[in-house]
Amino acid sequence: MRMRRYLRKMLEEGDALGEFSTPIPWPSVWLFAKFAYCAEQFGYRYAGLATGVPADLRPPLHTFRRLPDARRRAERTGRDYPGALRGGRLPGMYPWPVPLIARGPARREVRLLHARIKADYFGVVGREPVRGLAFKVFAVVMVAVLVSGGVGEPLVFVAAGGLAAALILLIVFSKVFMRRRRASYLRLLAREGIQWPPPATALPER
Repeated sequence: MRMRRYLRKMLEEGDALGEFSTPIPWPSVWLFAKFAYCAEQFGYRYAGLATGVPADLRPPLHTFRRLPDARRRAERTGRDYPGALRGGRLPGMYPWPVPLIARGPARREVRLLHARIKADYFGVVGREPVRGLAFKVFAVVMVAVLVSGGVGEPLVFVAAGGLAAALILLIVFSKVFMRRRRASYLRLLAREGIQWPPPATALPER
């Protein structure tokens, strides 16, 4: 499974650098949240968005920081889940390979990690200026009209303008949706007593 390869990569890079940064490598954020849970069992806690990278980097990078007791955690997980990194059962998950489903107390932790990750992701994507995106949409539509040879047709320009307006409205509504969803995730974390985003100089709470 690709998750095990990612866990091994995290351990190799994290042991050298003290942290591991990666974009979300799967279409499912829930799967990435399960990866984050497993990573913590091996001594690396999800710490939010990576620092020191361009703010407009897409996709954004998410960081895992090495915990002070990382060695002890990794040894304990190795005893409890032998072979986890080589095809064996992953910590906190049911034993079957797919779909990967959290069990017991791990389910709550995965849910809270999912909320952190989504809040971070929506916080980045939702901040993109609508004006710049709208200009890009309008420019693309106009180029499509020119390429299609509809320059001299007024109806083509009207249709193109309507399409551009519809796409811009879709962008605006998606921004509103992302901001509201981010607010709901932050409220969920606050109810659980979790400060998010965490202070830049501190390890995040569980």
